[in-house]
Amino acid sequence: MNRSRTPIPLPVAWIEGAFLVLSESGYSPKSDRQVKTRGPFLLSAVHEPEASDLIASGWPYYGGMVEIHKRLELDQDTGPVILKLSGLAGDAVCVYIDGTTLGWIWGPQWEAELPDGLAAWLRELGVRIVPSTYNVFGPHRHIDGDRHLTSPNQYSGVRNFADDPEAPASTKSEDYHFVRLGLAGEVMLLKRLEASRD
Repeated sequence: MNRSRTPIPLPVAWIEGAFLVLSESGYSPKSDRQVKTRGPFLLSAVHEPEASDLIASGWPYYGGMVEIHKRLELDQDTGPVILKLSGLAGDAVCVYIDGTTLGWIWGPQWEAELPDGLAAWLRELGVRIVPSTYNVFGPHRHIDGDRHLTSPNQYSGVRNFADDPEAPASTKSEDYHFVRLGLAGEVMLLKRLEASRD
């Protein structure tokens, strides 16, 4: 029996340690959810990232949770209050205040209820942002970027059942695609209005 095998490309080198992956050409929007770049990629020493755009800051392939802290000053005791995060990019967020977990939130609202009667004081707000697994596993060079449905042929750039029927025969793009990650907007405390009982 004659079996021909396609050789599997092996990495030329592995790199272990703390470093950033920067795109020399920068990033541009692919959609509201994704960015794209042509590369090439350069490795850099780790420095303080820009929380509003962790992809451009050198974390495009990162798969762990990202933790961001902010000091909040409550100038009066709270009644029913909703915490709203604007400009957030991630798949899910765990919110906590002064080390106490409030729970998990998802977009597009990105809202969490604060406990009633939180006393006026300086508070430590923390969020743990979960990035998209697409940024770790890809396929990064598919023409559509993250399609929420992936088959092996999408990694090799061959149109298949998981692609749009109108897609070209070669679905491999010159661009690398990543799902946005970061907190670019404001942290807002909104008073919850009680429903009137008339």
